[in-house]
Amino acid sequence: GAMVSDSLMSVEGAQVSYPPELFSKLQQQCPGYTLWFPYHADASKHMPALRPFFAARKEACLRVVREMPADLYFFVFNCVDWTNHRFPLEPDGVEQALSKGHPLVEAYHLADEFVAELLDLLDENDNLLIVSDHGSVPSHNLFLANEWLAEEGFLKYARTVTTRARIAAIWLWK
Repeated sequence: GAMVSDSLMSVEGAQVSYPPELFSKLQQQCPGYTLWFPYHADASKHMPALRPFFAARKEACLRVVREMPADLYFFVFNCVDWTNHRFPLEPDGVEQALSKGHPLVEAYHLADEFVAELLDLLDENDNLLIVSDHGSVPSHNLFLANEWLAEEGFLKYARTVTTRARIAAIWLWK
């Protein structure tokens, strides 16, 4: 398998990849590939900086898929998240944002293009999961996946003292 860390890694040049030489190989093969995105508070600077950063990251990920067959790939693309934090889109302003070329709309287009190219490399037996660490607007509904899975018979809980003690320890630690 292979792994390349995300920009949340604290020190570029540290062990950020497996195999260790993969990061420098991707930097050589994908001009502009780096872990760090240069943040800009100004939309006129943010997107021009984000486009080449995203293009290099996308090329690196697609190279890994093409050249390093594996059972699982996990790629992190923070461009939508970063852009949303810098330039949030209000729920009642979506139509206006679409017509004015809001930076978040462009970030979603970049992510969508990556997904399309990735899908072209996958076959009918591959699975693709797209996940997010949070949404962009307030949510008034809650879906507890573990409860639904248990209700549907797809998840069984181990009811041991050790399991309960571990769960209690997690809650107490938080």
